[in-house]
Amino acid sequence: MDAVPESTAQLLSNAIGYLSLACWVVVMFPQILLNYRRKSGEGVNLLMMIAWVLGDIFNIAGALMQDLVLSTILIGSYYLLVDSTLLSQTLYYRLVYKAHRTKTQGGAGTDEEGQLLDSSSEPQPAAGEQQQHEQSNQSEQGEQQQEEVTAWYHSHQLADFIGVVLSVASVGCLV
Repeated sequence: MDAVPESTAQLLSNAIGYLSLACWVVVMFPQILLNYRRKSGEGVNLLMMIAWVLGDIFNIAGALMQDLVLSTILIGSYYLLVDSTLLSQTLYYRLVYKAHRTKTQGGAGTDEEGQLLDSSSEPQPAAGEQQQHEQSNQSEQGEQQQEEVTAWYHSHQLADFIGVVLSVASVGCLV
């Protein structure tokens, strides 16, 4: 079997490398979008995100110290931006947004006096009916969130797999 000419191998390696880069560039968007839609940062491991951000910082610092090509520095900067966005979003939804929602839901309508002062004309359901209604809503929301997480997981898992395969294939073409 004849060996692939070097120029063809280099071209194939470059193409696979760019496909790999394209997969890695979009890999975090499904999680960021899911967090935004759910208004929640649950399910994102904070230690992992902190490690990624630190890794990105060290990657950029090393690239600058070694005078690597500009594209390497720009890609590292992009990853730092995306990872920092996900970390910030997660912290925001877990701390600020959650506290704000708790504070605003703790206002009128949560105690007897608030219910008396509430200007809505809707009759209030009995305590048992309201609890069943809230449990039903929470169950439906939980099922919907689980479906979104499952869909995100499968798309994220596929993008990760494709990125790894393309990276290995790119290196394999050079060897």
